[in-house]
Amino acid sequence: YWELIRKYDKYQGGFIWDFVDQSIRWPLPGMSRKASAASQNPIWGYGGDYNDYDASDGNFCDNGLIAPDRSWNPHAYEVQYYYQNIWTSIEPKDDDKVELTIKNENFFRSLDYVSMKWELLRNGSVVETGYVNTLNAAAQQTQKVTLAPTLLPDGAEYFLNISYQLKKSGQMLEAGATVARQQFQLAAGAMLLSEEGCQNGACQQGGCCKAIEPLPSVDIQFDKATGYLCKYTVGGINYLNEGAQLKPSFWRAPTDNDFGAGMQQRFAVWKNPALKLSSFEDVINNEGNRQVTASYDMPAEIGGTLTLTYIITERGAINVCQTLKADAEKVAQSQDMRKPAVAPMFRFGMQMAMPASFEQVRYYGRGPIENYCDRKDSQFIGIYESTVTDQFYSYI
Repeated sequence: YWELIRKYDKYQGGFIWDFVDQSIRWPLPGMSRKASAASQNPIWGYGGDYNDYDASDGNFCDNGLIAPDRSWNPHAYEVQYYYQNIWTSIEPKDDDKVELTIKNENFFRSLDYVSMKWELLRNGSVVETGYVNTLNAAAQQTQKVTLAPTLLPDGAEYFLNISYQLKKSGQMLEAGATVARQQFQLAAGAMLLSEEGCQNGACQQGGCCKAIEPLPSVDIQFDKATGYLCKYTVGGINYLNEGAQLKPSFWRAPTDNDFGAGMQQRFAVWKNPALKLSSFEDVINNEGNRQVTASYDMPAEIGGTLTLTYIITERGAINVCQTLKADAEKVAQSQDMRKPAVAPMFRFGMQMAMPASFEQVRYYGRGPIENYCDRKDSQFIGIYESTVTDQFYSYI
């Protein structure tokens, strides 16, 4: 909505329905109200928590930006991002410089109250930093700034982070507080895989599994019946839970709006589709890495084929690529999106169960707050560390 609001002067909309979750602290089962209030993990009551007979809309009163205790819900950060009053656009130049156009959306003050900080990230790590302290764009006006970040032709992924900080403390925020920020990709990177091959890897047949062992310390096995990765052990550490497999996944937990539109029923064909293994191939690719390819026929109500490609280095790193090719006839029948031949899917990905002992998380991607395809701009790409426990957020 805000992209349209900023593009068209007469456009308005995108109003947020609820500011705060409207629940009250409620006693835990078997606990007095006083003891529950003192608990570190209270529950927020709504709907049927109070009794079994009053009319209720369930959790519909809990869809606000902030929680009942006024802590921020994850989507509040996205609202904060789009409500900021300083916006930057970027234009690369031929001399390896970038020109920034800074728009001051304030109505009554210039930008002389903030300074700009820029950071150059290479594969998620900050490699260069600079500051601009001469911003003076008048209200509702723009200002141009030229930067010269050092990008190397090394195939790495480069991002430019721009942020604006207060020069002086105000009534609500301290000096140095960030009031606006954006991220720009300057160069796309290649997939981060080991360059060493596995020409000497052993390939063993037998039992229910096909084993691929690039090195003695690496044990990778595929289920011969399903074609799925069923064992992944490196250096004696098993990264798959006992009996688990790395499988395609086209489902996610339906949201309140999904239930309201009946999507949990309309999309049901994707919840647990029966994939039939049609071929399984194990070769050494042109880069010298072992490449395993499993192909599947999708069920008739979906149609098409699914291909899983695993590129395995001798150190045990695996790059997994999942490709779904739709059935041409069903695609032709789905031109009218009101009556598609195949229902849309909730998500396109994969999932596997890992041992419970894996608690620490370090990843390259968007963070640190959880985000989604339509709620991600406030979360910049970088390297983040967290725990499995902290990855979960209880929305109420």
